Amino acid sequence: MLGPWNTWITAAPYFQTRLAGSPFATSFQSYIAIAFMATNLTSLLAMLRFQHKIDTSARVVGGFVLSAAVFLLAAWMPQWTSLDASAYFGISLVLIAASSVSSALLGGLIGYASAFPPVFVAAISSGQGMAGVVPSVSQLLLLGMSPTGEGTGGPQRATPRFSAIMQAYFSISVVISVVSLGGFVYLLRGGAGRGASRHDADERRGGDAAPDRARGFSSRSRLRSVEDSEEAAAPILSLPSDDDEDDGAPSATRLDVDLAGDDEAAADARGTVTLGQILPAVRPCAAAMVLNFAITLGVFPTLTSFVQSTGQLSGVIAPGLFVPVHFLVFNVADLAGKSLPLIPRLASFAPATLLRATAWRLVFFPLLALCNITVADRSGAALPRVLPLVFGDAAYLAILALLGLTGGWLGTLLFIAGPAAAGHGRGAARAAAVRLGGDVMVVALAIGLLAGSAASFGLRGLVCGCNPFVS
Repeated sequence: MLGPWNTWITAAPYFQTRLAGSPFATSFQSYIAIAFMATNLTSLLAMLRFQHKIDTSARVVGGFVLSAAVFLLAAWMPQWTSLDASAYFGISLVLIAASSVSSALLGGLIGYASAFPPVFVAAISSGQGMAGVVPSVSQLLLLGMSPTGEGTGGPQRATPRFSAIMQAYFSISVVISVVSLGGFVYLLRGGAGRGASRHDADERRGGDAAPDRARGFSSRSRLRSVEDSEEAAAPILSLPSDDDEDDGAPSATRLDVDLAGDDEAAADARGTVTLGQILPAVRPCAAAMVLNFAITLGVFPTLTSFVQSTGQLSGVIAPGLFVPVHFLVFNVADLAGKSLPLIPRLASFAPATLLRATAWRLVFFPLLALCNITVADRSGAALPRVLPLVFGDAAYLAILALLGLTGGWLGTLLFIAGPAAAGHGRGAARAAAVRLGGDVMVVALAIGLLAGSAASFGLRGLVCGCNPFVS
């Protein structure tokens, strides 16, 4: 879901080069964030309004297709060296908005995974973390192959080699989208993703164990071993039901309801469960989700990408690669945080606890403001610092890692806790409420990202003492 966003923000060195001398030379990150997040939130709200009419599998497939098309065009754009920087950025914003629609479409994965035990949501969240690491590693490797200083200082100095590097960078996103699409289609046709729909079927039978399973905390959920060649033809996920055990059947049964669509009962339930019914239960987790991502986007990457090396780690990190390295440090820490809920003891906390822990992350604003944030004017001259410089390179990277680790961990926990809190009732209504709760959490994430993007303008102005909307 956040793969498109990570691809755009990690391309900061390229935009700094391409937009040098334009009004957006140092403010482009905030505009990218606003364009992406505003479109993403609008798209998610529209999908939430009509969620009972949208087929989940078609939504996800459409997201992958649109993402591949957008980045295919983005990979071609570095050749447009004669295009005015402002016009180039305008076209880029259109592509960024289109990619945010693809991100909203892919948000359906969370609502679907919410019907599984927590480990499935954690796995999808970890995949989102990997979607940040891959662009960071790709860009670092590609820029590392470029001669020092090449491609910096405006389009006239964006050499053919540097443009080729960026073409390769965006092409990697095309490949990832196509491969992901192929994997999802394989799951649809092969039956590996039938678990959620079978889970809905179990809910409609109303067994005594249904409440815990709908909340996503069934300890009996497990992978079923494949015992014959027929079963080997399609991967199987099993969610046991009380009916199976009462009838003497194996407790791990085949998940034989296709992911491609729910039956009529589930479809009817989605139409009867309303947002007003589940919102009171989901509100604490949704509020924490908004705050969590508002804090992260308020500083990363719109402020952190302007932190320059103090020379403390010059023997380890080349000055020209300090910003790409900072993306890698954050995304690796974010991936680690999103993977922590795979450990059972770190996978479940009360919503009130999560909200308090999220509020503590506000401390990152002053900590990062005291790092070596260097903002330049349109001519390239550094503006004087407003706040004192306290932290060097090592401390800055440690703070950045903590920002990523805590944000990733709390975000995943909230994706688990929110849908679980929504799952009241029995049968198909409970299953539909769990999925709707997942959709609400995705919208809360988008609201937080948009709020953080808007706040980044004010924070940037506070740090540099300048007009944050133009360079």
